[in-house]
Amino acid sequence: MGHWGTESCSNDNCWDNLEAKDIHNMTQKECNDTIKALYLPHEYRRGEADDFDKLGVVVWCLSQGKRVDIKVLKEVLDIAIKESDIKFISKQGWVNNEERKCSVDKEIELIKASIENKGKGKIVYIKGLFEKMADKLEG
Repeated sequence: MGHWGTESCSNDNCWDNLEAKDIHNMTQKECNDTIKALYLPHEYRRGEADDFDKLGVVVWCLSQGKRVDIKVLKEVLDIAIKESDIKFISKQGWVNNEERKCSVDKEIELIKASIENKGKGKIVYIKGLFEKMADKLEG
């Protein structure tokens, strides 16, 4: 799996799971279909669907301002809390553990805010692969 950032949605598995014609302009139905597909047997999904992948897909949908079922949000909140533990992060092989922790802490805030907002996400800009590559070249 290729990662281009420390956000849970900045990787190939997450984007492989997105059931959308244009992932940057997902409809609510595409978001719903994507999340439902995460719970299907592997042969019916486009990509992997472990806890990390579920967190990434939900974070992506929320960051696009989409609504996600409260039950799913509570499940991925538990996943995010586990993912935010620095000891857990250090075992995962991240290049920058502190940056990963910061990203997950922001995702936890987004999930909690969405739970309080009856499942509705908040549009958050997350840099894509090419923007991350350009940042590395410049910096």
